[in-house]
Amino acid sequence: MANPAMPLGDPDATVVVGAADADATLVVGGAPAGARPAAPPASPSSSAPMSGNAARVEFLRKVQARAQAKANEAKAKEAQAKAADPTLSPTVTTTGAPLAPGQSKDDSKRKKAFFSPTITKLVSRGLLSQRDAISASLRARDQGTTFLGAIAQISTLAGDIAFYQGLAEEAGLGFIANDRELQQMLSEAEWLTFKEADVRGCLLLKPDDLGGARYAAIDPFDVITRDWISDRLAQRATPVVVLPAAFQTVLGSLKTRIEPPKTGDESLVPIDVSWQQETKLLSEPGAADVPLVVDYILQRCHGQGASDVHLEPTEEGMVVRARLDGILHEQSRMPLALHSAVVSRIKVLGGMDVAERRRPQDGRIRVMIRRSPLDIRVSTLPTVLGEKVVMRLLDDSAVRPSPEQLGLRDRHLRLILDKITAPHGMILISGPTGSGKTTTLYSCLSAADRERRNVVTIEDPVEYRLKGVHQMQVNEKIGLTFASGLRTILRQDPDVVMVGECRDAETARMAVQASLTGHVVFSTIHANDCVGVISRLLDMQIDPFLVASAVTLSISQRLVRIACKHCSVMVEGREVLRQLRAEGVSDEKMQRLGLSIDERMPLSQPTGCANCRHTGYSGRQDVFEMLEVNAAIRKLIISGNHDVDEIRRLANESGMTTMAANGIQMVADGRTTYAELFRVFGEG
Repeated sequence: MANPAMPLGDPDATVVVGAADADATLVVGGAPAGARPAAPPASPSSSAPMSGNAARVEFLRKVQARAQAKANEAKAKEAQAKAADPTLSPTVTTTGAPLAPGQSKDDSKRKKAFFSPTITKLVSRGLLSQRDAISASLRARDQGTTFLGAIAQISTLAGDIAFYQGLAEEAGLGFIANDRELQQMLSEAEWLTFKEADVRGCLLLKPDDLGGARYAAIDPFDVITRDWISDRLAQRATPVVVLPAAFQTVLGSLKTRIEPPKTGDESLVPIDVSWQQETKLLSEPGAADVPLVVDYILQRCHGQGASDVHLEPTEEGMVVRARLDGILHEQSRMPLALHSAVVSRIKVLGGMDVAERRRPQDGRIRVMIRRSPLDIRVSTLPTVLGEKVVMRLLDDSAVRPSPEQLGLRDRHLRLILDKITAPHGMILISGPTGSGKTTTLYSCLSAADRERRNVVTIEDPVEYRLKGVHQMQVNEKIGLTFASGLRTILRQDPDVVMVGECRDAETARMAVQASLTGHVVFSTIHANDCVGVISRLLDMQIDPFLVASAVTLSISQRLVRIACKHCSVMVEGREVLRQLRAEGVSDEKMQRLGLSIDERMPLSQPTGCANCRHTGYSGRQDVFEMLEVNAAIRKLIISGNHDVDEIRRLANESGMTTMAANGIQMVADGRTTYAELFRVFGEG
């Protein structure tokens, strides 16, 4: 037994303190932080007013009281942490542990993370490294999510079957390891929308053999989600662990399947290819039915969010490519013998001439893909190897964004809302094909007061239908052009007019006249930037005075891909510069776009994962440039001095921000990359 009279040397060392009674012997740690150091005991030769046993008992009481207070505090913190996340325990301070070789006393006092018994067992089994566990706990704390929710965001763990299978074993729950198994077990409910399923990380499953309710969950310990599902099913629901990678795959393909159907869609061509049919088709494509092949192509591409589908005949076979986020991706290759039959099937659905293979044709197909109405515009082009088919997919159920949802800067948003609510004026939107001009037009129309104002449009074609808007489609076969249609619209007492495109001088001149006669006119025009819109109108031989008086706002835009949030990592600026130079981006090109990259500045860079199809990007957003025609610019236009550089100088002085500058700000916000800006803007 240690000598109780020995001085307390290192306060962090474990001290065995004895008492008069052998049962009172305790093992305690060093004195807690902030406690007063114990006074050295008196030497044996000196006389003390208090006996040795009494002093030791008093010292024991103080130490025991401090240890008990510290234990109570730790228990309170642990209870709070478990209430927030049952898979994670709070960090505690360990003292009194023996020092490892080379370890300092300061290191031994650092806080160490302790997890729940389930996670601790997974770490001890080698299914989860301690580094990944600590990284996930920090991510959960920073993002306000659960521990397993943070684990699912780590790309290397989202597809780790061994980890999630071990998790299911430790928790005594079922496990779904792949998307096919999850698809076969799925059930549907109107209250579980795509948004709810995505946010809560759960999908409803078919009942078990005993009729018990089940749901697939990324985090089976999420009590809030479990209670939410149980309340709606009116019975207790049991979670089933699902692999996050499989969950995301199925959720993406079933985005529209779990949405309720709309009335009036019963007449559309139904498309619903099961997993069994898909497996058989992929294993034996040559023996598959042609209608099933067409249905599979449309369903697969629509499920991935494609905007266009290309069927291309080549020497090797029929290549199916889909445009995802503005980039074509090959989906599959099929025997060339199927190509002619597939094209004929599409022509039949689109109401085109099946026998005519020498001339280009246009058609339209209305289908219902898993409860989602889809309008398909078909175009055929004869080539030396056969007819090439391109189908534009227009989802009627897609959300029409309002101006507030377009990603506009505050100044741009205030400017566009001010012009929309003005009594008259002309708003022109420019940009290349596929830059989102139509979406911006529809968002502007949705912001107009359609109850108190007469809103009429003429389009080619009418891509989306808006409630409260009178839409007319161009039909050149009967002489209904933009110009003639606009002439008719002006006799319909309109307040707001939308012209799909100012293709010629006559249409542009009538749109300008409509703006001057007290109407708000929206239209698109092909130009490189906002200043180019003014030059384009003047090149159409429209009177400069009319242009200066009619045009109130010029908008130019481009679509850039958004960096995937699941696989973005921080890298140094020198690494980004190295990648750009490897792609052929010179310093002169960077200067033309006004880019300057600090080699030491950390930047967000996507690496590619299953959520973004290993492209590093997921979704797109517009980058805008807006020119408000003020008094100075109006005076310059009227004077006959149509110098583009001078107009641009005045625009910059009035506060115009270029598209490149807005793109650079998006890079600084971590929403896109410099490589994407160079891909979109090119030479500037």
